[in-house]
Amino acid sequence: MVGRVLHEFGAKAPDRRDLHDLSYDYSIAPGFEAEGAGLNLRRRANITSMPRTRPSPLLHATIALVALVIAACAGGSAAIPTPTPQPTPLPTATPTPTPAPTPTPTPTPAPQPFARFVAERTKQGGFIVVRYANPAPGTQEVSAQFNGESYSLVADGVGWTGVIGLPTVLPVGEYTVDVLADGALIDSLAVTVADGGYPYIDLAVSDDTFNLLTDQAKIAAEHERVRDVYTTFTPERLWSGEWLKPAQGPLSNPFGVQRSVNGGPYSEHGGTDVVGSAGDPIVAAQTGRVVLAEPLYLLGNSVIIDHGAGLLTGYHHLSAIAVTAGQAITKGDLVGAMGTTGFSTGDHLHWEARIHGVKIDPLLLLEGPLDP
Repeated sequence: MVGRVLHEFGAKAPDRRDLHDLSYDYSIAPGFEAEGAGLNLRRRANITSMPRTRPSPLLHATIALVALVIAACAGGSAAIPTPTPQPTPLPTATPTPTPAPTPTPTPTPAPQPFARFVAERTKQGGFIVVRYANPAPGTQEVSAQFNGESYSLVADGVGWTGVIGLPTVLPVGEYTVDVLADGALIDSLAVTVADGGYPYIDLAVSDDTFNLLTDQAKIAAEHERVRDVYTTFTPERLWSGEWLKPAQGPLSNPFGVQRSVNGGPYSEHGGTDVVGSAGDPIVAAQTGRVVLAEPLYLLGNSVIIDHGAGLLTGYHHLSAIAVTAGQAITKGDLVGAMGTTGFSTGDHLHWEARIHGVKIDPLLLLEGPLDP
């Protein structure tokens, strides 16, 4: 390669072994032209024989220049290597997870019908409240059988409720309440009836008051009228929540005592007497509907309220009546004023409660709600 360059200058290439003994001085002539990939150089210095010396820096520079010229002749310019294009990596597909199979829901079994007691005042003169829960769809009639009698329960949208009164003369002991739906036995509930513990007392009244007991015709008419009203059955439960004591004042004659008037035969006192003053307000113990508002022979001015499902309360011996029959009434509403009309020896309220016509102790209603 060096020889070819020297040839371009018209000089003989020295022998390889003499290169260490030569000194070259080349430069580009003033008329230097570059044409295409070739160069036109003119020699301006002669090669002279020099004594053997250490190569000079000029020699190294000249050799470097020759190398550049050779590279220019070969390609005209230094070739810049073209980078090999790298393939664009394809996105890695994320596998779609296989959805878990939807479990088939296990159907919830329908709750089974059953009966229970909502309230138990299980003594003579007490009562029980029966509840039939989870009735089968389409149930038309529910009843409770107790001591040979049948008592209808009333529907309230989610079940059936009924009340059973326990007479004061009911023998103490074990009983069973059978609950039937559309004639089929659903459940049987055990009941233990305790002694009411009602005492015997003697009363003495004036002759004028005592003489009221001699008109048997009026007494019989009143008994029939009151019995018919107190056996009213409304197939709906109208009461809810706590019950109220209808008058303020101490109690005198309690419910259930056996009374002898002026030495006469003993008879049951069918209510609770609350003592007060004439004109004291008397209010409804519970929500319901007035089914009687009129004066009676022995019971005096009276109001009877139907609370539904066979449960009624009465307010007697009033000095004034503040309601009318057929009127809807709300717990706490005024029904009248305390007085001493009828068979009475002083101002007081004779408060009664009956279930399907059976007299019960009204104070037992105050022991707690009767709601399902």
